[in-house]
Formats: sequence, structure tokens, C-alpha cells
Amino acid sequence: PRTIFDSCLSMADDTPDVEKAAGDASDDAIDEDTVDTRAHFHMMTEQQGKFIPEDGKTPGRLLLCEFVDNAIYAMLRSAILSKNGGAFPEMKPIEIHIFYGKAEEDERLPEHIAILDFGPGMDKTALQGWAELAKPASERNRDDRGSQLLDAENASLGTLLPFQADGRLGIFGKGSKSAGFYYGTQVRAITKPSDDERTSELHLDKAQMAQASSTGGDWQKAVIKRRGQGARARDKLRLESERQCAPLLDLYERADQSPSYSLFVISDLHEQPKQELRLGAFLTTVCEL
Repeated sequence: PRTIFDSCLSMADDTPDVEKAAGDASDDAIDEDTVDTRAHFHMMTEQQGKFIPEDGKTPGRLLLCEFVDNAIYAMLRSAILSKNGGAFPEMKPIEIHIFYGKAEEDERLPEHIAILDFGPGMDKTALQGWAELAKPASERNRDDRGSQLLDAENASLGTLLPFQADGRLGIFGKGSKSAGFYYGTQVRAITKPSDDERTSELHLDKAQMAQASSTGGDWQKAVIKRRGQGARARDKLRLESERQCAPLLDLYERADQSPSYSLFVISDLHEQPKQELRLGAFLTTVCEL
């Protein structure tokens, strides 16, 4: 994977005028579907005490691999389908972006983390399955032909390739979600498969789930929003903190220009992973990755 360190600069007068942005009107429409997370949100969001440094490795650096593993697995599914009449996918770098804010006490700390791959993307069913905490990958991929072929090939080798940073997390449907909430309180999944003209976004927000729980709302329901690639629709779904980070907005736009991709963005970062990924620890972070 390619690791990219960016700076979040104040946008001020450089903020794009979304009202004047060009694009077809159909690109501005946003549709919604709901998905049941199946487990109490605390099981998903309370991850700070569950990962500790081990064998000289730091959780904040190691857990990025959960997202990389998912991307590799998806690309391998596409590749093995090519052996059975599918088109061989173009292999592109998996990108890890760490967006830093202004210096605090002579140190620059991250404000957002993004992991982008240009693999096959996830359709609606796959994204719904990803959102369900207690749904193992084996169950999510039960009807996926590429997963079936890949699992069969792995089995024929006499050994299983786990594709998880610790070999265990993803088995229980917790890998990238648990990793995401270790870093911060907001995890966003954005994806587009090549056979779909619209982009799907799923935003998991710890504060929103807690508020729904405290007011008697349905905290198990998450919303998948489907949009076109127009700037207006894309901007409607951004957090205020994202709008203040020009390189992150550029990344969203660049991803939308690809025929297929998956992008995971983590915001409102916790203090511990901020320190683990501080800019001064750049070389250590890269070495552990």
C-alpha cells in the first residue's frame, strides 16, 4: 500500500461553490436504504481498551491493515473470477491517507484517516453485510461467486489465508469496523461497483447511535445513502470538519472519477491513536505498516 500524509488547511475563500458546480440534476438526488447493525452499538464503538501494544507493534499502526486486507481480498475475488470468464481487474495501489491539522505544541496530529482502493467495490447487499457487526465474512460472502472460488482455491492449498491483520478479527464480522472505531467515533464507507451508476455511502456515528438509544429511537438502524457523482450531492453528505480539509475533499472527488472503488474515512479521532500516528512518528508508522 502507498501511505500518503496530507495537511488539512483552512479552506476559507477556497471552499467550492456547490450551488454553481456543474453536473446533471440526477447526480444531485440522494436515495436512502436502512440496514440493521444487529448488535448493541457499544460492541461496535467501544474499542479503545480492546487493543494493546504487542510484540513491539502499536495498535494505531497495525489496525490500518484490516482495511488493506479487505481490499486485497476483494481484488483477489475479482482476479479469480477472471479465471472463469471474467475480466481480469487492473491492479492499482491501495492508498492510506492521513490528514494532519495544524501543529499543537510543536507536533502535528491527524484529523482524518482514509483508506482507498480501486477494486471491485461493494454492491448494496455487500455494504449492508459489512454494516452488520455480528455477521461473519463467511456468511456475507455465501452467495458471492468470487468468494466461493477463492475459498475453494485456498482450501486446495491445504492452508487458509486469513486476510486479517491478527488472523481473527474479520472471522467474526468485526475487523474493519472495530479497527475504525478504535481510531475515531465516526466511520464512513463509500463504495461504487463498476456495474452501478450510483455511489453508496454508509456513515456510522457513535454520537448519533447514542442519542437514538437515549431517546428511545432505533439505534440499530443505519442509513445507506445512494447518490450520483455530482459535486452537490457529494457535498451534502460531508461533515463540517471534512469541508475544512481540502485534500480530503479532493480525495472524495478523485475516487468518484473511478468506475469502481471503496473508500473508508475515519473522523473525530481519539487521543491515543492521534499520538500513535503523529507526524513525528512517520518513519515508525511506515516501518510497522
